Amino acid sequence: MMIRLSNDVETNPGPPRIRISYPCTECTKNVGNNSVQCTICLDWTHLRCTTIVDINHYAKYLRNHTCSKCQAGAQAAIPQARKAAAPTLTTTPTARPTPGAKRRLRPAPPPPSQHTTKCRAKPATTRILSWNVNGWSKRRSELATIIAKEKPDIVCLQETKLDKTNLGYTPTGYKVALASRNKFGGGVCTMVRDDWIFTISKTTSKKTAEILSITIDKLIVTNVYFPPRSSDSPTAEVREDVMEILDMASEKHIITGDWNAHAKTWHSHKTDERGAMIEDELDTRGVHVVLNEDSFTRAASGVLSSPDITISTSDLAACSSWRTCGVLNTDHLPVIIDTMAEIPKLVRPNRIMANFKKANWTDFSDSIETKVACYAGPRDAYSLENFLSATITRAASKHIPHGKFTPTREHTGDTREIAELTRERERIQKRNPLDSNVKALNDKIEAARRELRRLCGHQKIEDMEDKRKIDCNALWRVIKGLKPKTKSTGSIKLPNGTTTTNPKTIANAMASSLVAVGKDRDCREERIAWRRTKRRLKKLRPQLPASSISHAEVKLAILKGKPSKALGPDGICHLHLKHVPDNCINLMAELFNASIDENKVPDSWKKANVFMLPKPGKDPSEIKSFRPVSLLSPVAKVLERIILERIRREIESPKDQHAFKKNHSTTTAITEAT
Repeated sequence: MMIRLSNDVETNPGPPRIRISYPCTECTKNVGNNSVQCTICLDWTHLRCTTIVDINHYAKYLRNHTCSKCQAGAQAAIPQARKAAAPTLTTTPTARPTPGAKRRLRPAPPPPSQHTTKCRAKPATTRILSWNVNGWSKRRSELATIIAKEKPDIVCLQETKLDKTNLGYTPTGYKVALASRNKFGGGVCTMVRDDWIFTISKTTSKKTAEILSITIDKLIVTNVYFPPRSSDSPTAEVREDVMEILDMASEKHIITGDWNAHAKTWHSHKTDERGAMIEDELDTRGVHVVLNEDSFTRAASGVLSSPDITISTSDLAACSSWRTCGVLNTDHLPVIIDTMAEIPKLVRPNRIMANFKKANWTDFSDSIETKVACYAGPRDAYSLENFLSATITRAASKHIPHGKFTPTREHTGDTREIAELTRERERIQKRNPLDSNVKALNDKIEAARRELRRLCGHQKIEDMEDKRKIDCNALWRVIKGLKPKTKSTGSIKLPNGTTTTNPKTIANAMASSLVAVGKDRDCREERIAWRRTKRRLKKLRPQLPASSISHAEVKLAILKGKPSKALGPDGICHLHLKHVPDNCINLMAELFNASIDENKVPDSWKKANVFMLPKPGKDPSEIKSFRPVSLLSPVAKVLERIILERIRREIESPKDQHAFKKNHSTTTAITEAT
């Protein structure tokens, strides 16, 4: 304060704040965005004051604007030094100028080399695993190990030796497409990530060749298996299959599998008749490249050979790599192909699961009781149903833990002993692939894995003995888990003959099949039966109880229902209803009475969540192999149970009927027949 009073400093110390402006060379108004700079005087001009039409084309290719003053010969007034040190041109000022400020030259931006650039994203790589497993069921543990290690996007297997109804081991996170024989033997299988959509474009299953081609976006992957050459597979017939594969029109095509052909082009020890034929076909077209490097793919009978061939189009060959991985308990080595192919992923909604075992039912009931007690809205059927469903779902989201569902890993890894044996086997293979110790190590590894599975089974049984004292359903869950479940391959054959994995297309096809069930049937008899029922109800209406639905009826109907956790279209399950308070039950009774009196049915009661479950023992790629299961609103089912109890006495059923009748079954039908 004393310094201020002595007038030694200014009232507002500091340098003057001068705001930079850029007047236009034509209209003298300050320029902002959408302006260009003169290449001679470095002054700025409005884009509207120039003859430039496309600013993007000018900024990318031309950059030669000259203002009208420089064009008129005013270059002598500009210092020569400014001409020599002309900075790099930009098309837009760094900041919007403001009027009424002192004119200054715009500072030149740094050259492009001085700009800090962000790291480019790593290009998308598609990894393909190709392997002749020689029996899928025998290589379950080996396949799980290699998938966990390499994490392939596509898995091509040959000689699966499975039929169409037996999928064997299916890793978690993959969709399956098969081309198998009617009998065991041969067969190819292609597994694709479940978040990729693919279409089966070609399937061939015969003695001479087994071919399976799938299309994923713009990429075609063909999985082939040609049995060893014999009298059953002449060269002429194999040539036709090879020509058909190579003639598939696509810029991105990868063909991999076991060809049982040998040639020096793919580093085999000899050239046979089939290998020479494939070489001729490749040379004739000139658009395919063999990706095999100088490495064997099969070690058997003391000979190293390469019957497994990978061929791709020239566009993919430049950005693809090929290698073998490890020695497994088989004569063929797995092959890994990495290629630069970006595949769009299928975006799926998160699967939310609720943990009812950790639910806080006390707070759940208190929350609903408070909401219902404070409700002062309309009392019609639609309003009451909306309020009831919103209150229960909101309380469930707060007091019942829920989260994203993550599938469990099927392969938990090997023990330390098995890992050491595997590393020792790899070291021996690198020194001498034909070493006799490799077979002995394979037997040790397989025996160790069998022992590991046995110990895991015994441990599970011991855990079950401890849980049995607390949970009586533990034994039944174990017995149910021993039964193999029918799995869907993920690919469905459509009525037009194509095979796809697009969820929306499959859902529409299944919905069309369900609608077509009763489309062409004669409804005349149903209409007659419905008229007869209406006339009968009119006669019985005075005799039926006319009292409104009470609290006791609703509570009894809820108690009789099973504690199901399946959510209906309104987001409520029957387990929720078993924990609602008394005032909520009164509200449900009021809702039911309003629905009956107003003759109105809420929309959520008319809807159902339909799930298609595969039938056991059926081809999972056929739509007719699925049966529909409908999940209805549990509130509507409570009302149905109440009405059924009221009209049960008036319902007459034939004495000979045993189906859909209380206290009747197939046993009573047989007893009556005998």
